[in-house]
Amino acid sequence: MTDTCDICGSDAVARRQEINGSTLARCRACAPHRSRRERALESLFARVAVVGAPLVAVAHLWGGVLGSWSTAETFERTATAIGADPSHWIVQFHLEFFRSLDVLAEWLITGLSVVLLVGYALVAVMYLAGRFRE
Repeated sequence: MTDTCDICGSDAVARRQEINGSTLARCRACAPHRSRRERALESLFARVAVVGAPLVAVAHLWGGVLGSWSTAETFERTATAIGADPSHWIVQFHLEFFRSLDVLAEWLITGLSVVLLVGYALVAVMYLAGRFRE
C-alpha cells in the first residue's frame, strides 16, 4: 500500500477504498462522491428549509404586526385575579413596564422577520440564477 493518493499523487491519504478486490487510496480533495441516499436527504432538507423557513418568517411577521399576545394584559388579569388593587403604584409601574416590553417585542419580531424574508428572497434569487445559468 502506498502513502500517496492514487488519483492526484498527494501525500495526505484520508481513506482507502476497496473496489473489486483492489485498494484505492484517496486524499480529502479526491474523496468519492456522496451516495444517492445522502444526496436525496440533502435535497429533502433543502426543500423543507426553502419552503418551511419563509412560512415561519411570515408567521412571525404576522404575529409581530398584530401583537397576538400581550404581557401587560396577562399581568393585569393576574393582578385582578389575586385581588391586587389596580390603582396601586406598583401595579401601575409593572403595567407600564410590560407595555413597553410589548412594543419592543413587536418591533423586534417584525424587524427580524423582515430581515429573514429579505434574506430568503436573496437566496431564492441566487438559487434561481444559478439554475438558469446551467
